Amino acid sequence: MEIMMPGCWLLPHIFAAFSVTYLLGYFVIFRNWSPKYRPDASSCFISSFHGTPAVFLAVAAILNQPVRGFASPNTNFQNLVLDFSIGYFTVDLLHYLILIPGDYLFIAHHLATLFVFVTCRYLVVHGAFSILVLLVLAEVTSACQNVWTLAGLRKADLPIAARIHKNLSPPFYGLYTIMRGFIGPVFFYKMSAYYLSGKGSNVIPIWVSAAWIVVVGGAILSLGVYCDVPKRVVYSRSEDLVWLASVGEASLFASVSFRSSASSLVIIACTKALIERWGHLDSAPLTIKLAMRSEVLECGLHGFE
Repeated sequence: MEIMMPGCWLLPHIFAAFSVTYLLGYFVIFRNWSPKYRPDASSCFISSFHGTPAVFLAVAAILNQPVRGFASPNTNFQNLVLDFSIGYFTVDLLHYLILIPGDYLFIAHHLATLFVFVTCRYLVVHGAFSILVLLVLAEVTSACQNVWTLAGLRKADLPIAARIHKNLSPPFYGLYTIMRGFIGPVFFYKMSAYYLSGKGSNVIPIWVSAAWIVVVGGAILSLGVYCDVPKRVVYSRSEDLVWLASVGEASLFASVSFRSSASSLVIIACTKALIERWGHLDSAPLTIKLAMRSEVLECGLHGFE
């Protein structure tokens, strides 16, 4: 039996709650942090109130769905979970637009994610099963990721933060890779095969399901940015490279879903490293040039000696 939820429109209240939570983090919890890190820390703070709760809510909503399928009608409970995530991503999107407007990768990611949630919730009102499964896979690492990121921001001046960051890195990378690199693509393949077959086109227009496939597939293909940066390449005169090393030690696996604008900074750092090593990007080895310019945004710095 479906769990009945209030009929009132909760999205404005959810948006307001996440907005207040963000402001609490920025002006109270992290008020003594460096201005450079306060926005990222505040973003992690509201993520902590979304990620893990969203996983439990989504799982409960899926289990309470009478008929589960890629084109099944949304239940009230599932719509509530979608509203919960829409409210969070809207606040986090405003965070980037106002404080980090140059992080185009994250802004594009959030806009695309909101498109999927909003069309599922308010346009077609079907297909929440597939969207919520993807939400679970995306957010199950959220708690670990937020602690890892916050510790990474303070590891330079707090030994305990450095230890936490170091100890969390192996399990975090492992779990993240399993969820985003294996289970996620398998489910995405099944979802895509169903929608492309046209089986659900009577309730979910083909242009909507195709857009979902493009958005989710794009997120998987840009799983992100893998960059192996030996410490000997980290120059003290390059702030981004020092920050990069502090995030990922000798190596970093970042993606569009990472906090702290990691993906954009990795690209910037790798570019600077290439220029510092070879003088100009066009002088770098062919394999590195191709990787730097690829759609998957991969860059390898293994050629440094």
